[in-house]
Amino acid sequence: MEADAVAILEQREELAGGELRVGLGNSMPGMALISAFKALYPKIQICVEIGNWSDIMAAVIDRRVDVAVLPEVPQDRRFRCEVCLHQRVVAICHPGHALNQLGRVSVVELIQYPLVFRTRNSSTQRVVDKAFRTAGLRLEPAIVVNTREGMLEAVANRLGIGFIWEHGSSRVDRIAKVVVSEMDAEVPEYIFALLGAKGKLVELFFHSRHLLPQGAN
Repeated sequence: MEADAVAILEQREELAGGELRVGLGNSMPGMALISAFKALYPKIQICVEIGNWSDIMAAVIDRRVDVAVLPEVPQDRRFRCEVCLHQRVVAICHPGHALNQLGRVSVVELIQYPLVFRTRNSSTQRVVDKAFRTAGLRLEPAIVVNTREGMLEAVANRLGIGFIWEHGSSRVDRIAKVVVSEMDAEVPEYIFALLGAKGKLVELFFHSRHLLPQGAN
């Protein structure tokens, strides 16, 4: 890791320009990685595409982005993957909600409240669906949204209990996170690209994970 960091610093002055296209499923930790990268290479333009899991997977395969950050990347020989952090899915509620006093809940406790779900092509929703299915519970959400921002706004406006990746957003206003026992297992989040996606900028973005501030990874 130290050698990688030194190699990045040595190339800092060599990059006078260029463009790197980055796909993000979660705004965080992707934006933290981009921040670390831009701190070293301020002259590089970053073009960011944010979407659900399926959209970003397609963007990588179709070469609309050079590199991406996502959880649950398939074990596929086409991809180069490196872990940048581990995280779990948590429930989110308005800070004034009764759940915020508990700290940890079960899916059985959650079904007494209106729930806000993502659409099926969301990695978050797949984790949520599996947890409820394993518990033998079938239910209809009060609201279904197709974006993380929609989820956050619905919860902030007291429309129900939602779900996000624990480090998927840095937002703290009108949002409280609650651990769900059945979703407590952490899964890796990856930086990944097509194996043939060569280039100095892609390589340096992979290495920038070593330069994240303490706590960001």
